[in-house]
Amino acid sequence: LMALPVHVTMPDPRSEEAAARPVCGNYLVALTLRGHRPDMADKAALGGELLAQFEAFTRHQADLSFWAMMWAASYLRASTYQLLFNLRLGFVPLASGFSYYGEISVPVRTFGGAAVTNLWGAGLSATPPGWNLTISRFDDRLNLALAYNRPAVSPDLARRYLDYVEEEVFASA
Repeated sequence: LMALPVHVTMPDPRSEEAAARPVCGNYLVALTLRGHRPDMADKAALGGELLAQFEAFTRHQADLSFWAMMWAASYLRASTYQLLFNLRLGFVPLASGFSYYGEISVPVRTFGGAAVTNLWGAGLSATPPGWNLTISRFDDRLNLALAYNRPAVSPDLARRYLDYVEEEVFASA
């Protein structure tokens, strides 16, 4: 299973363009693509299968359904997540969010006469069940933040996940 972050758009009925959202944010959902082990050696077959899954996802506007489900789930207590998703109500496989943001258009390089060497932020948000990984860029630096719901996700599990991400990032360094 591979999670592919997808930007959720709001269609504007008057044009072909995406309309502005009422609240600032990146409105991402994570489409879960399935690759089958026997197809891994055949890149053409695997690519065709993944493309078909992506096209079906967008054709059925599953991004909007997925966003609505995450929005509704964010109001639940963490203890009800497992119960709800065990009811087999037709939920799609759930992967949590992933966010990336770069520098602001006019980067902050000094503040109060001092050089700014890094700048990043994360705030309280209603996260879907699981976690939301945020990567930000400042000049030549990358920052990593993880928001997760306790007790559904334990601090030890969150730390292990961040360790795996760091291992993957620095594997070829």
